[in-house]
Amino acid sequence: MIVVGVIFGLIVLVGVAFALLHSSLFSARHITVIGIAHTSEAQVLGAAKLDNHPPLIDVDVAGDENALDRLPWVQRAVVTKHWPDSLTVRITERQPIAAVGPIARRYALVDVEGRILAEVAQLPKGVVEIAGIGPVPV
Repeated sequence: MIVVGVIFGLIVLVGVAFALLHSSLFSARHITVIGIAHTSEAQVLGAAKLDNHPPLIDVDVAGDENALDRLPWVQRAVVTKHWPDSLTVRITERQPIAAVGPIARRYALVDVEGRILAEVAQLPKGVVEIAGIGPVPV
């Protein structure tokens, strides 16, 4: 009879712990985004699916980092959990080195790897213009 009571107590304890870890008490209530200049905080939170403040236990750090790395300006993202209710998202943004165009009065900003970062109307200072290339898919 004691064994049944101990097993029942353990099941209840696991259930309470599970419910508590998935409650708003342990949700990502405080999210700090560092290092963004061209990417908005809303874009970062949306891409990582953190905009609805999920329980910290459900945050997939590697998956979030991969999702953020797909954003145009993001070169590297690091997501760190801080128990019980905080996250830090550290972004390293890419730097444009050239502008392809103008095509239809717009330039495609590209980084050192040739990744298209954005489309702009004016050639930014310090960025080399590359002209004479056909339309660039943006």
